[in-house]
Amino acid sequence: MNLGDKLLELRKKKGLSQEEVAFELNVTRQTISKWETNQTTPDFDKIAPLCKLYEISTDELLTGKKTEVVNNDIENKKEKTIKNKLQKQIEEIITSITLIIYLIVSFITMAWHITWILWIINVLICEIVKLIFILKGEKVNDEE
Repeated sequence: MNLGDKLLELRKKKGLSQEEVAFELNVTRQTISKWETNQTTPDFDKIAPLCKLYEISTDELLTGKKTEVVNNDIENKKEKTIKNKLQKQIEEIITSITLIIYLIVSFITMAWHITWILWIINVLICEIVKLIFILKGEKVNDEE
């Protein structure tokens, strides 16, 4: 099967019109038609967006070989995203509790000069949470 036939088949499987695909890829409907009839081929910068739109690997698009790794990678990314969100939520709860305790203790005792130590404890607890996620085999994302 050539590339044009593959693109036509993928579009039909997704139930998309040429106009819809053209809109998603920021090209004209005529461009999609030319790709599907093998009059032209997609530019290099359109390969990745095509694969994303059709939820396939570039290898599958260009060679026709299906790869299970892509599906596993997608599932793994979804799981990691969920676990990263869970970790963030846990850290936010811990920080909120620390803030409440800090304010209550500081206002009651008026010992502002010493209650700041609660923030060091907060950081340590958050680091323990990260460690737990790492030990469970999850990559911790500090950037978010």
